[in-house]
Amino acid sequence: AILRCTVCIAPFSSTERKKRRAGDRRSVGLSTLLQETFSGVVQTHLFNNCEIDITVNVLAADGGYISACINAVSLALVDAGVPMLDVVTSCSVGIIDDTCVVDLNYNEENQGGAEMTVAIMPKYNSILTVKMGGNSRINSKIMKMMLENAKLACNKVYQSMDNLVIEHTSRLLES
Repeated sequence: AILRCTVCIAPFSSTERKKRRAGDRRSVGLSTLLQETFSGVVQTHLFNNCEIDITVNVLAADGGYISACINAVSLALVDAGVPMLDVVTSCSVGIIDDTCVVDLNYNEENQGGAEMTVAIMPKYNSILTVKMGGNSRINSKIMKMMLENAKLACNKVYQSMDNLVIEHTSRLLES
């Protein structure tokens, strides 16, 4: 199977009110990130001569929207019954005033400090994606701390997602 990802970011999604064309750099970059993240997780070998299209519409890009996209795609694939090695969870983490902060909002992302978005497969304790951002340089000790905090947060996101999937499945079985 072929896995294709398309991301459309609405012009009103952030404080920047500029018209975005289809295929702008931000949308293409996020599409590529999603495709690279999920291509190793979705078991495409089970679907010969098929195409799996993932389309994401970002309506609010007010901080952590990359993580939100990854988590939404992961839940959508689970809901659609697409076989995957594991559920993918993601979160953002950054350094603000020498403090590690998880799940950054728009203002925190734009303070110019170090930030990263991490996606993992919790059952395998495997990091799939690390996307660095921000303007400051960090040493290996701070990066390791940021990765550890991100992995802890991703595991908490996984617990929430797992509970929601179990609840949803139970409701479907009852009806």
